[in-house]
Amino acid sequence: MNKLKTLFLSILIGSFAGAIASFAFSSPGSNQPPNGNPIFWLLSGTSMYYTAGNVGIGTNSPVTSLYIHAATNQNLGIGGAVGSPGSVALSALNDANSLNVPMEFRASQYYFYGGNVGIGTNSPLAQFTLGNIVNQTNLLTYTSVNQAHLQYYAAQNFPATNNYQRVLDIVSGGDGGNSAGSNIRFLTAPGSSSTAVTRLIIDPNGNVGIGTTSPVSALSVNGNAVFTGTVDIGFEVVGGVCGAGVCPRTCPSGKRAISGAFDITGDYIGYAKITAYDTFTCYWKNATAQTFSCWAYCARVL
Repeated sequence: MNKLKTLFLSILIGSFAGAIASFAFSSPGSNQPPNGNPIFWLLSGTSMYYTAGNVGIGTNSPVTSLYIHAATNQNLGIGGAVGSPGSVALSALNDANSLNVPMEFRASQYYFYGGNVGIGTNSPLAQFTLGNIVNQTNLLTYTSVNQAHLQYYAAQNFPATNNYQRVLDIVSGGDGGNSAGSNIRFLTAPGSSSTAVTRLIIDPNGNVGIGTTSPVSALSVNGNAVFTGTVDIGFEVVGGVCGAGVCPRTCPSGKRAISGAFDITGDYIGYAKITAYDTFTCYWKNATAQTFSCWAYCARVL
């Protein structure tokens, strides 16, 4: 009797399992084999695969190779890219699949191995490119030998040689493949030229050069300069009341005597002149003079 019960349960369980297998792997709405194949999902070793159409999770109408419906207007699609043939698209879509919706990425770190990354462009020109497809402007970042570049291009049909403009190129790093003694350079290319020229440099010592790539002081300018405000060149007046005869006034260290003045009250005969790089000297010869003062005008100039 027990053996009969066991046999009956085995037949029942086997029939139930077969019905499940038929439901899971046969053609929808039919137990007939699709295209002569009774199974949609196939096993290959420990892997399972499906080649007959799109796969949907949370939906029965997937529109991409893999389509996941999480909630209202929250869908993730993985499939071929529409705007970039030959590419794969990862899309966050609304329920009508007509608009992209925000996508959130969470991880402790992100890695991209090989290839360029583009935002706003499907043709990134460098390792990282911010692009505007409408007017062909691009912001690029990339590395070369011991150098990092940040470039901005205003372009049309980039990179046609005579049809683009490298508006700005900021380079950080050493020259000639030497990472020691790095500097920061700002380069621009005039007109439609493709050759950028260094306009400003900050060297390893913090010196700034304009019109020169070898600044010798905190600010070195090679060329003319126009100032519309006040320029502090360390101007300083040194002097006061003198004794009789000769009265030299010496500027502080690092400053040059650029001019001076003297004042004598009473009858006098006096004169003054620059007598050294940092010295302005006053003279008087009238013994009846009541007071005699001398001042040197000093500044940090070459």
